[in-house]
Amino acid sequence: MRILHVLPYDAAKPGGVQTHARALSDWLRGRGHESEIAAPSSGGRVGGIEVIGRPRRVRLGGTDADLCVSPTALGRLRELVREGGWDVVHVQEPLLPVLGAAALLRAPRTAAVVCTVHSAEAAAARAYRAAPGLARRLLERADALIAVSAVALRTAGPGLPGPVRIVPPAIAEVAAEPIARRSAEILFAARDEPRKGLPVLLRAFARLGEREGLRLVAAGPAAESSRRLAERLGIADRVDFAGAQRPEEVRRLMARAAAFCSPALGGEALGLTLIEAMAAGTPVVASDIAGYRVASRGGRDAVLAEAGDERALAEALERVLDDAALRERLRAGGRARARRFSAASVGAEHERLYEGLIGGAGI
Repeated sequence: MRILHVLPYDAAKPGGVQTHARALSDWLRGRGHESEIAAPSSGGRVGGIEVIGRPRRVRLGGTDADLCVSPTALGRLRELVREGGWDVVHVQEPLLPVLGAAALLRAPRTAAVVCTVHSAEAAAARAYRAAPGLARRLLERADALIAVSAVALRTAGPGLPGPVRIVPPAIAEVAAEPIARRSAEILFAARDEPRKGLPVLLRAFARLGEREGLRLVAAGPAAESSRRLAERLGIADRVDFAGAQRPEEVRRLMARAAAFCSPALGGEALGLTLIEAMAAGTPVVASDIAGYRVASRGGRDAVLAEAGDERALAEALERVLDDAALRERLRAGGRARARRFSAASVGAEHERLYEGLIGGAGI
C-alpha cells in the first residue's frame, strides 16, 4: 500500500500527535508499505517526512501550536495529495487549520481517507460545537473516523458525521538502554504553558524538602515566569531547566528518573508521554484528569493527584519516592499497559483498517 499521513503540527517539535504519526509510519514501512508523512517542519527534512512548508506559532485556546498556513504549503499539499497515487490518505487532527481541510477537499476518489481526532482541549470542543455542520461536511469525505480515546471522542462528538472507532496512538518500540536510575530525580517533559501545570509541580517540589539527591528536570522550553518562581521558592539550585530535547534524549531522561510527573490541568485526550514513561519502566505521578485516567487504567498504573493541588501532588510524589514496593508495582503495571500502545499493536489495527477500506469493506 501507498499511505500518506497528513500532519498539521511541526514535525521537528515533540508532541503526542507527531510521536504517533512517526511511530505508525515507521512500522508500516517496516511491513513493506510505502508510508510518508506530509507536514510542516522548522528543522528541514527528517526520515519519512515530506516537508510542505514552515510552521508558525498559533495560539489555540490555552496552547501554542506550530501550524502551517502558507498558501505555498497548501499548494504543495494539494499537489502531493492529488498526484501521489496514494491508496490511503490518513489525516491527523483533520480540523486544525488548515492542512487537514485541504487534504480532505483534494483527496482523490481513488484513495481511502482516514481521519484521526486527538484533541481534548477546550478550544477544540468549542470549535466542534460552534460549527458542527461544517465539521461534518468536511469529515463526510472520510471513509473511516478514529478517536484516540473516549475523551477525544466526547470532545469532537458534535462534529463527527458517522461511526467512530477508538484506536489509541502509537509509541515507537525502542530497545532499552542500561541506564542507572537516580533515586530522587523527578522528570517533567512538556511545553511550559499554563495547561501543562509546571508551576503546580514547582510548588509541590518545594514541599518535598531537602532530601538527598532530590532534583527536578524540566525538559522542554521553560517560561521565564517558571524560572522566577523557582527562584522565589528557593529551589532554583535543584531544578534543571533542560530546554527542548530530542525524543531520544527524553527517553533517556525517562529511563534514569525515579518518577515521571505530568501535572497537566486538563485538555489531554490521553497523555502519550505517560505511556512512553511507562514503557521506560518509570513510575508515573500525574494529575487526576480524564485523559490520564484513560492512560493509567483509572489510576492502577500511575499515582494520580487532584489537578492543580500542589499539596496533593507533593504527597503523591513523596509516596512514590519513599515506597519501593509501590515503585515496582507501577513499573510492572506501566510496562504491561504500554504494550497496548506499541507500534506493532496499533499499527496492526491500522493496517487491517486500510486493507479493509481498499478492499471495499468500509467501516
